Amino acid sequence: MESGFKVENIIFDFDGTLADTSQGIIASVRALLDRLGLEQTSEAQIKSAIGLPLARSLHLGGNIPMDNMDYVCDLYHEIFNVEAPKYISLFEGVRETLGILQDRGMGMAVATSRGTESLNRLLNAHGIAGFFSICVTANDVRNPKPAPDAALMIMDKMGWKAGETLVVGDTTYDIEMGRAAGCHTLAVTYGNHPRETILSAGPEHLADRFEDILPCLGRE
Repeated sequence: MESGFKVENIIFDFDGTLADTSQGIIASVRALLDRLGLEQTSEAQIKSAIGLPLARSLHLGGNIPMDNMDYVCDLYHEIFNVEAPKYISLFEGVRETLGILQDRGMGMAVATSRGTESLNRLLNAHGIAGFFSICVTANDVRNPKPAPDAALMIMDKMGWKAGETLVVGDTTYDIEMGRAAGCHTLAVTYGNHPRETILSAGPEHLADRFEDILPCLGRE
């Protein structure tokens, strides 16, 4: 970020940024592939597609044909609700850091390719729903990440300025969304895209731990 810039608002991704959902997603995709009688794909392939809208994620991560994808997505949701919760947890420092940001008066939002019902269930289950003024999900936008629509919608509804807003995510899709919306960007390196992959999207800052976001905000 340029010298003197101060973040007033943060738009967070959810999967791989706030919560470690990858093993729950991988277990669910593998169970789905078994149910469909399809060949298993690698963990790396499944992880590489996390962060995209579900149908595209299953297509790219699981080699699942796009035919009859509405049925496939419904079946995935059914499996995920049973298989995934036991694997999912917040990353270390997330709840504490969100509390610090809230105390500083930071505006906070979530932009995710996860569906509204699923996101709300997970936010509430892990006790962090109250930190966010607005959440925009795959159900709310026509063009998903990496398009800027989710970030633009949040800023429009909240009256936030792009030059005062930071997008934080773990995939190239998040960083590309933030850049296209005119926001500042920060990539966390502990999520679903390897460090070298997310660097290719050109984030302004990197954080190896969630709490490492704090020194990058220009409000210390």
